[in-house]
Amino acid sequence: MNTKGWIPEGSTTQVNPNQTLSITPPTGWVYVGTLENSGEFFLVANGATTVSCTCNTTGSCLPFVGSGTKGSTTGCVGTCTNCTMKQSVTFTGDIFSSGGYLNLSIEPTFILLGEEFPAAFKEMNNVPEVNQKIQQFYNKYFQDQAVPSLINQGDYLVAPSGFLIAMVNICGRAMPLVVPEAAIVAGGAGGAAASCSCTNGTCTIQEYNVPLVGGVKYCEGSCSGTCTLKTSVMVGGAVTYVSETFNF
Repeated sequence: MNTKGWIPEGSTTQVNPNQTLSITPPTGWVYVGTLENSGEFFLVANGATTVSCTCNTTGSCLPFVGSGTKGSTTGCVGTCTNCTMKQSVTFTGDIFSSGGYLNLSIEPTFILLGEEFPAAFKEMNNVPEVNQKIQQFYNKYFQDQAVPSLINQGDYLVAPSGFLIAMVNICGRAMPLVVPEAAIVAGGAGGAAASCSCTNGTCTIQEYNVPLVGGVKYCEGSCSGTCTLKTSVMVGGAVTYVSETFNF
């Protein structure tokens, strides 16, 4: 099973003698995730991580880096039919079961139609700076009014009447947040519903409620391909924005 990960633009990479790949992101980026052995949340302040690939059948697989929008993609490639990629803390060797890169200095802004960002992921819930950015965004557009809850329809979330789900840049990640219809900027990426789809397997949209902030929304499931987070217009189902999220 090949998996992928996203690294920020400007990261430096180095192939090591043991066939692992070292990644050092630009200043300001951190890596946050869940440790595989303990299940605990962990933050790598300098963002330095190491990628390794293990072949579970016959053949071989090695890490690679491919250029992409707003950064690059890491993954495993080779003759192996079942290859597992692992991302670990460079200085301790602890392996992450899931996680990703964040830039805690980035201010929240609307993502425009056609812009591509890596999607939000569940460990963002554990970072106080992320919750502060979400609260900052909501304070601007709701002030003293309550932020309405999205309607959970199982496979997708729907905005209540008078509101839309906008894609917002939160610490370098695309996060769907509910806003008043009038708040959407010209060319802003948003729609009435948010959902997830997978090229191989399944993934569904999840919402983690943070007290006084609201829900952090992300994709999760048994997807071994690419899981895509999107907002869409309900009439005709036309997709207005697409963002990719990866399993680790």
